Amino acid sequence: MSRKDERKKKDAGKRQRILTYVCAALIALVVLLSAYIAFSLRESQRAQEQGEAYRELYYASPQAQTETLASPETSASPSPTPLPTATPAPSPTPTETPSGIMVEIDGRTIVLGTPDAGTIRVALPTLPPVDASFEPLLAENADIVGWLKVSDIIDLPVAQRDNEYYLSHGLDGEELSSGALFMDEANKLFPLDGNTLVYGHNMHDGSMFGRLSRYANARYLRENPIVEFATLYETGEYVPFAAFHASMEAEDEEYFEIRQLAFAMEDSFDLFIEQLRARSVYYVPIDVRYGDALLSLVTCSYEQDNGRFILVCRKIREGESREDVLERVKETRIHR
Repeated sequence: MSRKDERKKKDAGKRQRILTYVCAALIALVVLLSAYIAFSLRESQRAQEQGEAYRELYYASPQAQTETLASPETSASPSPTPLPTATPAPSPTPTETPSGIMVEIDGRTIVLGTPDAGTIRVALPTLPPVDASFEPLLAENADIVGWLKVSDIIDLPVAQRDNEYYLSHGLDGEELSSGALFMDEANKLFPLDGNTLVYGHNMHDGSMFGRLSRYANARYLRENPIVEFATLYETGEYVPFAAFHASMEAEDEEYFEIRQLAFAMEDSFDLFIEQLRARSVYYVPIDVRYGDALLSLVTCSYEQDNGRFILVCRKIREGESREDVLERVKETRIHR
């Protein structure tokens, strides 16, 4: 065989090896891509199933819940005769002395100081009863603190823990790429802070806050002006008045600190509202006053690195005409 033929044979073998490597790489890529798609579909299905399960619990009628809890038996067996119980020993009666009140605890006498004119009395807030709609949800997950309904794109429970856990865990406590909606760890549940923050992932499949950015469109806002947010203790309707993209990088000119939860001074609140309106893609002609309750919905934005899309809403006040508010929303103007 001539050198020329040997060279051709070597070149052909080299091309064959390269082709084999390329085919192997493509096959590996297809396998990895298929595995990723299958994983994403499973995660999406899990998130959907969890949402549906909680919706069934939350929207179950009180009558259905009562029938579920009630015993289906029409006749009851006789109750056993209760066993006699020991009569508890009476607690020692506190004795008041000039220096204080003497009480006996575990055989020890303790003197408690008596309040006088200089004593500061602090009244602790009393929590109202938990709304019955949340009782079956709390039985599944004690972290549940509310429910968020936004037109036909969001209808999910809201949890509260630290600000990391529900980024990567579902409501069942298992790891889940879409996580769950959650309230800021520093927000009070009752009474609500001046600005309540709810976070959620911007999922490509539209779950969680995956479709929240529709509110960047003024037309969508006009057609879907009501956000419903219920907590364990109260229910409210909110109207969006600011929508914008922001950066979470402090050195970026698009940076905005949305995590302002309470406002001790009216001036600081007014400045916050002014900054929100200046950043918003549109102007909604509804007034926002000091003392109004705000609800800020925060999700990732793919328009910039470490970006966020933020929708800020104002609660409809008690006694305020809902119809008047909705009419004003129809006059929303786009910022040029």
